[in-house]
Amino acid sequence: MTDPLNSESFSKPHAAKASKLRSPGFLAVFSFAVILVTMLSVFATIPRKTASANAPAAIVQPTATELAIQQDLNASKQKMADQIRELKEALATSQTERKRLSDAVAALGSKLENLQQSFARSQEAPPAQPADPAKRNRGNR
Repeated sequence: MTDPLNSESFSKPHAAKASKLRSPGFLAVFSFAVILVTMLSVFATIPRKTASANAPAAIVQPTATELAIQQDLNASKQKMADQIRELKEALATSQTERKRLSDAVAALGSKLENLQQSFARSQEAPPAQPADPAKRNRGNR
């Protein structure tokens, strides 16, 4: 038969081991280990950045299509710049012409005003004596 003392001696080591697994210190260390492993697995899935953020990116050679597009854009840009320059020149020329015409209109207005004043003075003057002496003599008779 089995000895009751021996059965207790076998059960005590298991009980001691179970109580160690339930101790607060062990639970805290185990929880910390689980959290640490979880964090490491999450960080392992995140892609890494390059070592220096300010390092220039690798130079990528543009394709023939991209070069053609860039040349077209540069040609269009130059064409637009030329058109803008021509428009500015045309605007400056038209402003100069407008200024010249405005000055001419002002000069004509001044001449017209002088003529109107001269005409008004001539209308206000008394009628002049006839210049023909024969006509003057006839009127006296």
